[in-house]
Amino acid sequence: MTKRTSHEQGDFEAFMFGRQPRPKQKEETSEEKKADDTSFDFVDTTETLMQTYRQLSPYIKELSALFKKTK
Repeated sequence: MTKRTSHEQGDFEAFMFGRQPRPKQKEETSEEKKADDTSFDFVDTTETLMQTYRQLSPYIKELSALFKKTK
């Protein structure tokens, strides 16, 4: 198996999940990392959940219809 570069990995994620790879961030000091460990970005998390819901809802509807037919 060959190793994928980060560019190829980003292309795969964009293809499979419809999202663009995030740009690399600069290296953080240990103090900045500690401050970030305790923070929680509610808006970003909510946005991610809504994107996931929009992508998966057609499949869930199909599965629920399939289960209803088998009863």
